[in-house]
Amino acid sequence: MKSVIIAVKIIMVINENALTLITVKLGTFENKWVLFGSHIILSSKIELTFIQRLLSDNSDLNNKQLAEVLERELTDNGKLKSPPEVIFRDSWSKSIFPKLREEGYQGENKWQKARKWLINTKYPIWKDKQVSSLNLLDSWRWLRDKAENRRVINPIILQQPPLSELAIGGWEKKENPIKQIPLNSLIHYQIQLPQGGYLLLLEKFSNSADVYCLCPSSVSPSFEFDTGEVILPQKTKHYSKDHFTVEGSIGIEEVLAVISPVKPKLDWLPKLQDKPLSLTEKHLQSLITMVNMQ
Repeated sequence: MKSVIIAVKIIMVINENALTLITVKLGTFENKWVLFGSHIILSSKIELTFIQRLLSDNSDLNNKQLAEVLERELTDNGKLKSPPEVIFRDSWSKSIFPKLREEGYQGENKWQKARKWLINTKYPIWKDKQVSSLNLLDSWRWLRDKAENRRVINPIILQQPPLSELAIGGWEKKENPIKQIPLNSLIHYQIQLPQGGYLLLLEKFSNSADVYCLCPSSVSPSFEFDTGEVILPQKTKHYSKDHFTVEGSIGIEEVLAVISPVKPKLDWLPKLQDKPLSLTEKHLQSLITMVNMQ
């Protein structure tokens, strides 16, 4: 089993006194081929053949079958008279393989061998260079965009401020699928873990580049959890409350959960007696590297 970014929850401040909670829906597209295709500067049509040929979902199709699937895109809706199979073949033989050889590929002109070389040799080297160049916000976005579409993080209101403190119209009695949480409310996070393991819970605060590691830290009684429900924060020897106070300004907050079957080898992780750690781009880059390696 591998480390999984199981969920991300966005908390949007819609006025000075209310927050809107939205779950992000993210897919599991193999974006490494998109990134690398952009890196070697392929035209849009040739990049399409590059990406689609290397996707694992298409591995059971031969070139002719895949070209037929992509016929509309390859022929510009029929404007090009060449058969799609020929356009597909020429994209690889005349453009992609020469570009890969410029990058160091020395194998046969077979996409299966090129794919193996990319995965085992070229992509890891290039990926590490890309990760090391990410700033804090780009690193956060990278992690956020890897999140699986599982609604497992839920903020639960334990206490909310008096109605006089709420924005006018903030609690109109009408059907609204978006949950609102007023500022100064007391909340905790309810997390449904789909598998047991080591939980990392990170939070990015609104209108800032402030990212904190909530778990492990003093707000959590443990770093390792079984499958099922986890509630944070909890009263511990080093933390006297069982809630967070919703504070901030108009903007967006995001909470990200990562579950790993083995203890992460990240030397910056807080201990259970430590306060939540303010994270830098180096911290998030090392987390990206860990996720990529598994």
